[in-house]
Amino acid sequence: MKMHSGAAALIALVALVGCKDKDTESIPSTTDTADTVLDDTADTDDTDDTADGPDEPCEVSLVETSPLYGNSSWYYRDALEITFDDAAGKLAGIVVSDGSGADVPLSLSWDDSGFNASVTAAAGAWSGSTDYVLTVDICDVSTEVVFSTTAYGDELADDATSLIGSAYYIDMSQATYTEPAGVGALLALYLSEPLLLGITDATSSSLDMIASQGYIHPTSGAVLQDTDFATWDFGQADFTSSPFFAASGETIFEYNGIEIPVYNFSIEGTFSADGSTIGGASFRGLGDTRNMGPLLQLGNDPGVTCLLLEKYGLSCEECPDGETYCLTLAGDFEDAERLDDVTLEVIEGGGK
Repeated sequence: MKMHSGAAALIALVALVGCKDKDTESIPSTTDTADTVLDDTADTDDTDDTADGPDEPCEVSLVETSPLYGNSSWYYRDALEITFDDAAGKLAGIVVSDGSGADVPLSLSWDDSGFNASVTAAAGAWSGSTDYVLTVDICDVSTEVVFSTTAYGDELADDATSLIGSAYYIDMSQATYTEPAGVGALLALYLSEPLLLGITDATSSSLDMIASQGYIHPTSGAVLQDTDFATWDFGQADFTSSPFFAASGETIFEYNGIEIPVYNFSIEGTFSADGSTIGGASFRGLGDTRNMGPLLQLGNDPGVTCLLLEKYGLSCEECPDGETYCLTLAGDFEDAERLDDVTLEVIEGGGK
């Protein structure tokens, strides 16, 4: 089973290699501490308020958190997102404690409106396989959100060299595309064949990575490398935050002798402790569409692919040379499973 040329062209835009399930339980009932009267005696005489006026009432409320209460599958590198119904930057108290009750040092940022806060661990990531409690205090109302992280983030059980030779199955049909908005259904028409990610070398600080087209065997159902297509070299990935890896750079994919440049691509993800899966994988790249017309059987006009995309409400953007033929694609993949008995072969050129 081979990937048709249109699929190959759009894979070139993706630039590769996924996994964040959200629970849907609602925020629990909150505790209004304002109901507890500590001392009313000062309120019997308002003379102190005549100069500056009475205190303004606090009326800001918590609207939503991500994760929601009870989420048990939070990815350890994701920021917590908190939304209020008004500017809350000077009013909100935000604390995260771990399963032992110890407060976690935090890094907190607000958007320009002051309505939305983003919370990360000061260390750069939460711990894997850990229970947490997010506490938000606003206008005397305290809300607790209990959540826990998945096992991604746990240290590798073996040395990084144990990853050498591993091949991981990226299910392109199940990718969630975040850019451009609404493009997922369109891309799913083309990106239905497997994409394989291989590790050719590994140290405690870097990984050498390649990728290959794959196919599903028609009788056994096994996912295998398609050696009719050249492999793609993604160079060295940063592995200093093991088990998390991140690769970035520029590359050129070649299909049927046609070069498809992909600029500023990035790939990242996290290995499970036993190396059997990659989770939290995401991708981003700026693909040059001007050579893709023949691959999509649309002719040789460099702008024909952009014209096709316009029919779906998408617009091409500037490439590094200033010409408007590029398209940014970004998204996430579901967990990628390691394939048993499959090691990617480096293929120069290709038979297609």
